[in-house]
Amino acid sequence: GQVTLFLRLARPDAPRCGFTIDTAEIGDGVHWLPLLPAPQAILTTDMENGQRLLALTTVAPGLYSRLRLTLSAPLPPPGDAVIDAPAATLDLPLSKPLVLKAKENQSLFITWDVAATLAGNGQGRRFRPVLAVAPQSIPLTTELAFVSCPEIRTIYIVRTDTNTICGSWGLGGRPTYLAAFKSRDRLLALLADKAAVADIEISSGRIRDLISIPGAIAPSFMVLDDEAANAFILDRQTNYLLKLDLKSGGITGRRRLTDQPGFLTFLHGRNQVAVSSALARKIFLIDGDSLETLSVITSASGPEGLYFSGSTLYVAEGKANTVLVHDVNSGRDDQRQVGRRPSRFAAGDGYVFVANHGAATVAALLPDRLNVARTIKVGRGPEEMAISTTRNWLYVAETGDSGLGVIDLTSLRAAHRITLPAAPLDIEVIQ
Repeated sequence: GQVTLFLRLARPDAPRCGFTIDTAEIGDGVHWLPLLPAPQAILTTDMENGQRLLALTTVAPGLYSRLRLTLSAPLPPPGDAVIDAPAATLDLPLSKPLVLKAKENQSLFITWDVAATLAGNGQGRRFRPVLAVAPQSIPLTTELAFVSCPEIRTIYIVRTDTNTICGSWGLGGRPTYLAAFKSRDRLLALLADKAAVADIEISSGRIRDLISIPGAIAPSFMVLDDEAANAFILDRQTNYLLKLDLKSGGITGRRRLTDQPGFLTFLHGRNQVAVSSALARKIFLIDGDSLETLSVITSASGPEGLYFSGSTLYVAEGKANTVLVHDVNSGRDDQRQVGRRPSRFAAGDGYVFVANHGAATVAALLPDRLNVARTIKVGRGPEEMAISTTRNWLYVAETGDSGLGVIDLTSLRAAHRITLPAAPLDIEVIQ
């Protein structure tokens, strides 16, 4: 299994203070396993939203009840306090035992009470941070964002009210594209290497069902229909478009595409699927029942990501640095320059957002005027995006920097960043 170790502040507005964690070990009080590959210097003012990712470590399955830390090198707090701080070893009990199974990934959180630390460390006294340790606890009463990290076979869970990670699930496979349904307590995750869809119970993180995808070798993309009864899955290795009945687990439609399909989206309200092919420079509109091609849209450049709203299909033309805007009713096309190598879309708050992979920016496109209202700088390699309508955040998967960018939709400015142990692929928010 794997353990992701975080340090978080009891209060995110803590005064400037810090120390170094030289070692961190998890155990049962007798046997100990290392969690930290190298010492970590901690400073409260450098912690994103009051949280710091410390390490992701592979650990043998078992029951763990304690965390042992070796600390050194404190930074003095503001004021005239003098801190005498030789290396200190703290043996801390977990609030409840962490039971780690094979192929799982669970998060462990060290909470630092800075106010209590400073109150207890007066003139000439040793600096000993007041720390508590607890396994993950995922609140179901607040809005959550799920982030797939296929490289480490894990989904991380983010609280949108604090923009901090509150837990993780290891699935034993590489999760790529996600779909969540809060009312059904359900999260679907496409597992590319298992050729399956994991049906996860959100309240427990338990995999209720693993739906195999017959005939798939390396499924790479998944979208759902209007009723979330069927999944349309693209297998780039075999060039097949598959329709999977999520209730029966059976394939109810299969179509082989000859032009190396890349991306797809579902045209909600029309029961159609749009599939882009960079090789053919075309987008195919396919009937959701028969999987027959209804029409073909020509792109001036290799089309990539797709987004549909109303009667408008947006196509990212990465090589041309443009977005193709196609009206499926009239057949009319427009093109707009939005940034270097546009790749993915999201929409909300009156804008269509375009992730410009090559420029490390997000362009806010006004759909009625088809001009860019603002360009927002984010981390490297922005791709999939998701919107929290409750909190008014736009989350951006920064694939080149292994994190999530958080954009404030009110100001259209970058507001926060969430560091992950590996590159994210997809983001799904349950409102």
